[in-house]
Amino acid sequence: MGSTFDRGAYLERIKLSVAPTDASLAFLDTLLQHHRQSIPFENLAVCGAFPVSPAHVEDVSVERVSLDADKIFQKLVVDNRGGYCFEQNALLAAALRAFGYTVDTLSARALFPIASTDPAAPPAFEFTGLIHMILLVTVHNVVYLVDVGFGGRGQPPAALALNESSLVQAKGGEVYQMKQVQIVRELNRPNTYTGGFQLSEPGKDLSTPTLWALYYKPKLDDEFRVSYVFSSTDSMAHADYLPSNWFCSTSPKSPLAPHVVCVLRTERGLKCVHDMTFKHLECGEWIESTTLESKEALLDVLKSHIGLVPPAHDSV
Repeated sequence: MGSTFDRGAYLERIKLSVAPTDASLAFLDTLLQHHRQSIPFENLAVCGAFPVSPAHVEDVSVERVSLDADKIFQKLVVDNRGGYCFEQNALLAAALRAFGYTVDTLSARALFPIASTDPAAPPAFEFTGLIHMILLVTVHNVVYLVDVGFGGRGQPPAALALNESSLVQAKGGEVYQMKQVQIVRELNRPNTYTGGFQLSEPGKDLSTPTLWALYYKPKLDDEFRVSYVFSSTDSMAHADYLPSNWFCSTSPKSPLAPHVVCVLRTERGLKCVHDMTFKHLECGEWIESTTLESKEALLDVLKSHIGLVPPAHDSV
């Protein structure tokens, strides 16, 4: 992105014709809406579905995703590709700063429920490492969670105030809320040396730091479920993201390595490709699900529904 962020090119990429006159909450939400509906989450270079473009990395022989600012801009803006959290939220952070916003960069842990045979047992979770990049944006002295890089349901549709009283409801029906939590180690997990974890209300253990958890429910009458947890005080430098990005883009243990994961948000839902299945969600209901029988069918869906095409081999 060089020393000056190309605001015009970014606004054109997200199909937004009006630049902000001030760093307001209203424009922040407008920007988020356009970004998430224009630049898809995708891991096509990571999983090998698309070749790695020399224009997007320093060395195609060893690198699949670069966190260099100019490489990210080239890929997501100039070349009309998408990316995952480190690329998406890095681009958004640069754009927001260029438009006058105060932005902090952090990392979060995604949570996955651990099945239990005891219905009375409190929910336990497997935690990922700190492999999800998020942003905190301050507008008129209020801090908001901002995230355009979560590859699935559970990504807030707008800026979400960092308090427990604010709710955000998406047009598709999803509801989002922040809650303060503490994590409690649950050691009865023989397959891991760290154990599992449980979430509790803050204050029960003063030696345990209080974290923020992002909760969402697919519909208004559903139960809340947790997307991820994070510390609002542990700011991340650019260098902190490098090992996490390297793991996510190159390790066979990466959740993004085995197969295609692409998500393009719509006003009231999303379109996604997971492995060899295309699905379309609107207003909380899956209205289409198609098994893709060939690589040609996959490439056709990526182009027609997600807006992604393989890079030219000679791009520089």
